[in-house]
Amino acid sequence: MKTFLIVGLDSHAIDFSGPNVPPGMTAERLSAQIEETRRQFAEQGDRADVCSVKFDGAAERQVSDQLSRMKYDCIMIGGGIRQPDESIELFEKIINAIHQHAPDAALAFLKLPKDGVAAAARVLSGDFKRAGLLSPSSPVV
Repeated sequence: MKTFLIVGLDSHAIDFSGPNVPPGMTAERLSAQIEETRRQFAEQGDRADVCSVKFDGAAERQVSDQLSRMKYDCIMIGGGIRQPDESIELFEKIINAIHQHAPDAALAFLKLPKDGVAAAARVLSGDFKRAGLLSPSSPVV
């Protein structure tokens, strides 16, 4: 079993009218995509946890706390966290927390939560696959 952590913005902390938000996206759709991604990982025998953060100054602590509870093979960073005009400081804090608490974990970057399994396969292919960090049932893209 491989372990994955999805770090993303709390769906209720997102302004869905912003220019970088996919058309038609809502908090409910985003939450549904996250749960569908978790289900897909579970179906292939893997575990996917979620760490939802807000722009409230607690994100670094939340990520650090989550990483202190479990070792992850791959940490996936949601697209909302990487918007340079809105959250570059949040992105830096999260990346530094990951670097400090999970230096051996692969990093994947998501546009949407539904991209999770493909992103994990993308970053865990090649050398990671040879090292045994990719489940046999995981698709390699």
